[in-house]
Formats: sequence, structure tokens, C-alpha cells
Amino acid sequence: MKRLAAALAAVAMVAGAWLVRGALDGDDPDGGGGGSEVPEQLRLTCATELEGICEVLAKQVAGVELTIEDPGVTADALAELAAGDDPGFDAWLADGPWAAMVADDRNFAGADGQVLGTPSKVLGRSPAVIVVRSSRQAELTEACDGAVTWRCIGDQAATWRIGMTSPDRGDGLVPLAEATGSFFGTTSYSTVDFEEPGFTTWFDALTGLSTRTQLGAQSALATALTRTGTFDVVGALESQTSLLRDRDDWSTIYPEPMSTADVQLVPRDGLDADELIDRLGAEQLRDVLLEGGFRPATEQVEQATSLPAEANLPSAGVLNALRDLW
Repeated sequence: MKRLAAALAAVAMVAGAWLVRGALDGDDPDGGGGGSEVPEQLRLTCATELEGICEVLAKQVAGVELTIEDPGVTADALAELAAGDDPGFDAWLADGPWAAMVADDRNFAGADGQVLGTPSKVLGRSPAVIVVRSSRQAELTEACDGAVTWRCIGDQAATWRIGMTSPDRGDGLVPLAEATGSFFGTTSYSTVDFEEPGFTTWFDALTGLSTRTQLGAQSALATALTRTGTFDVVGALESQTSLLRDRDDWSTIYPEPMSTADVQLVPRDGLDADELIDRLGAEQLRDVLLEGGFRPATEQVEQATSLPAEANLPSAGVLNALRDLW
């Protein structure tokens, strides 16, 4: 939904989006709230970047009807849906605060009523990372005075082929939000900050090649690995770096400030997230997310880096504005 100009003139709406998000995420952290009986034939819509995870889950659990769709496409349809209308799914699995973004868009449009229930607790997490061609990592590090940041990468865009996945997907939205946070030096920036001198030029330099490159259903990382020469440096999720297994021609960097893509199961209005998770199998869902490269939401495991306590993303309204900028 294109409304960046209006958002710049109405910062109060961004603050309002935080209140909406609080209602979605804070009132019932365990995703409870009661609802109708979970249908025997369960319609599960899954974010494109989680396709492999959801296909495994659908094979393990009887009676699951699976649909794969970019979460931005799902969110845009929900933003225009009349309350009480069927969204086309019973449960929506996505990596990012998409339910809050839907609420923000509906609030902005003045849409009445609810179309989604309370999202589940976070089921799995993946930090956003920078993946760089190993043969050029030393060059990038030197150009960035020893510490590679997204701010520096955008500043160096004239000499680098930068790949970013569309922010219609969680593996594009979260790295893009993290990169923008690097420009401003904070993850709590607002749309007003987009007016800062130099930001639009920097943002266009960072994203320009990606917006001109046809990725299809592939991520920017998969494209970099399969179409030699397309990109030199890529924004991705840690969960996708399994693609780099047994290869030493690409290296992973964990930038600061770190942001994470947090997976949640979002019910349609009238259903309960915990009951849907029980239907899918909590252990099975946890296992397929782990196998898919996501870290446990609460368990302590040995990793190269520690995750922040929160996702470190700006408000839902700002994330929607980033999609508009793209």
C-alpha cells in the first residue's frame, strides 16, 4: 500500500501502529485467547522463504493444505479484506512482524474489524547477515576501515554489486531494515528520519541493482550462488547460509546493530494460535524450523554470535514505509 508521503506527514500514525502492535504481541504473549474449533483440513499459508520448512511439515502432518506466497502479497490482501471475510487460510507462518504490519495498514486505511487473531509466541529466530564474496572480503574490510557495516556498503555501492531480496519477503525486509538502521545508527528510526540529507541517495544506491534484477522466486543469496557475477555482497538471513555449506568462496559477516527475523504462526480471526500449533505438532514445528536453520526462540545453544533480546526492528508503520521506498 503506497502511502509513504502521507506517513511522513502523520508521524502520530506510526506511534498508533506501535499501540496496535502492542495489542497483537503484548497482551497475550503465549498466543492464547480462545476461538473456534481448528478445522480438520487445515489451510496453511507459508512465506515463500519458508517453503522448504513448510513442505516438510505438510508431509509430516495429515490434512494440511499448503499455499506458498510472499508475505507482502498476503499482507496487502489482508489490509483490504473486510472483517468477517475468509482470508483464504487458517494459519499463516511468516518470518517477521507481518501481523503488526497488516494491523498498521488497516488502521491507516480506516478498515473496521479484525481479520487476524493473536499471533503465537516466537517459534524460531534468524539474524540478518551480510554475505560477501571471499575473494573481495579483505577489500571490503579495508574500504570500511576494518568494520564492515551496511552504511559503508551503501557508501561503496559504485564499486560493489549489492544484492537484496525484495522486502515483500522476510529475508528481504529484515536485512533491509537492518541496513537502514546502520545508516541512521539506530534500529528505532522513524519515517521522519527518511528526510535526512543523503538517505534517499544512499538507499537507492544500496537497492538499485536489486530492483533492476529479476530474481523470480529465488533469494538474492541463491541468485548470487547460481548466477555467477550477479552480486558481490548480499543481504540474507543466517538460516539461508546452509547454502554455503562446503563452499569457501563466500563468507558471512554479522553486522551491528543486529536485527532478527522472528517466525510466528498467525491465525485467522476466530482461531487460536496455540491450538493451531497443537494441530501441527509443537515438536514437529520446532524441529523443522531448527532443520531449516532457525535458532530456538528461548533455548540457549552454542552459536558464533548472540542474538539480541528483541528483533531490533522499527515500528510496523516504518517497515511498511520501507516497502514503499523499494
